[in-house]
Amino acid sequence: MKNFKKNSLLMLLTLFVFTSCFKLEDTDFNTKDTATYFETEDDIASAVTVVYNSLAKGTQDELTTNSTFGGLYDGLTIILSASAHTGYDTRTFGGNKITSDNKDIKNLYVYSYFGISKANLVITKAKEIEMSEENRNKYIAEARFLRGLFYFNLVQYFGGVPIRVEDYDGSYEDSLLPRSSAEEVYDFIIEDFKFAETYLPLDDFDGGNHATGRASSSAASGLLAKVYLTMAGHPLNKGTSHYTLARDYAKKVMDLNIYQLLPDYGEIFHSTNKNNREWLFSVQFSDVANEQGHWGGWQNLQSNWDELSYGQWHDKGDGYGRVTLTQELVEAYNEEDPRAKFNIVRTKKKAKKGVPQIETKLWKLRTMKFRFSAPRGEARHQCAVNAPVLRYADILLTYAEAENEINGPTQASFDAINQVRARARAGIPFADIPASSEPADLFGLDQESLRENIFWERARELCLEGLDRFDLVRSGNYYTIKSNAVHVNQVGGVLDPEAHHDLLPIPIEAIRNNPKIENQNPGY
Repeated sequence: MKNFKKNSLLMLLTLFVFTSCFKLEDTDFNTKDTATYFETEDDIASAVTVVYNSLAKGTQDELTTNSTFGGLYDGLTIILSASAHTGYDTRTFGGNKITSDNKDIKNLYVYSYFGISKANLVITKAKEIEMSEENRNKYIAEARFLRGLFYFNLVQYFGGVPIRVEDYDGSYEDSLLPRSSAEEVYDFIIEDFKFAETYLPLDDFDGGNHATGRASSSAASGLLAKVYLTMAGHPLNKGTSHYTLARDYAKKVMDLNIYQLLPDYGEIFHSTNKNNREWLFSVQFSDVANEQGHWGGWQNLQSNWDELSYGQWHDKGDGYGRVTLTQELVEAYNEEDPRAKFNIVRTKKKAKKGVPQIETKLWKLRTMKFRFSAPRGEARHQCAVNAPVLRYADILLTYAEAENEINGPTQASFDAINQVRARARAGIPFADIPASSEPADLFGLDQESLRENIFWERARELCLEGLDRFDLVRSGNYYTIKSNAVHVNQVGGVLDPEAHHDLLPIPIEAIRNNPKIENQNPGY
């Protein structure tokens, strides 16, 4: 039997990971024999940094030769999930045409296990090296936080996957594990996040862990809220018990009074305002060319310094313009909602002699949500904006949704969603968008009406941040909304969704080279 080129997965475990915001000049964890590398606490600290970097980048080989995007949060998971409300080139990801031999699906799977392997190694070696128990638990907690995040992505995309809990010696036989059930994977994720919640410090905005993008106890609490919210819905349908846990963990974060909604929606995503008080956790990217990310620029409207060709957008973000929004997302906004003016570009891709041309086809509109100012990368789709994982607006909407599912439309659920809507209508000074009367506060709705409003509020507030697909799937709306998507009928090469499209296929290489993976996801 072949083994991933001999086994791509094992090969990746020994290759070098690009740096992101964390500096790895003195870190040769990736290039030394791990049996001899780990000798001091500093070695463990350096190894934890490598695990963080695994969120941002794939391996050098994969990044430059075999991926549409960069690493896991350098495009892969964000663009794949955003495709629920976009047509990425309107076909493959947004058009239900993913197959098991897709290279980006393979990379999503492989990069995740690359990071998991590094996290497992940190956990193993931290137990062997002399240091204080407090520091030992903190390093292990960081590794488990990151491992939990890798698995949270995997289980939402693929369902049940193999659970690797220990480092291994690199032998092919030791790499083979069967798929665990989705519920078993979620239970494992919960254990990791609970350990992280116990042993990591709270976020510190006074030059501490948050300033450097490190995991925190409060971020673990927030992710636990998201895990339980996901388990409560489709396909596990755990219902009230897990909505209750989701609500309680969200409320725990809210009651810390650490985080806040920034007054200006536009400042959330600015490259000069990273790690601000709205973010519980984000993946760090540098301002330095070639250490920037791809994810934001990939979605932003195409532009360059040619004002005649690109009109008012010629100097706004240097994007690549590969994402078009679905008409359903566009129509979800009240036109007077400042976020509609910020997130949606209503002019055509190019200007005509410097004059913007209005785009009348709603399914062809693009975005400039991730405006950024930073040294221009060597490619126009690079940007210095940190990749989103979890922000406070998501916590408020998680609370509102869970509370509504448990008790119906209580004042508490209205208060939570209305905080998000109030910030939106206050205007976006960053982009010179004035205040508005929309979106108005919600009140007097029944449970179903509030449920629908929360669903679309999440789309309006959090669109293109890597949550779109996950929200459609867990709400049970993926098939219905994607079936009715206008672009399905407007653009060739787009397939109507089927029930099995709420999961991605397990990469064919993983199945061929691991006889313990006995079944593909249905429909692939």
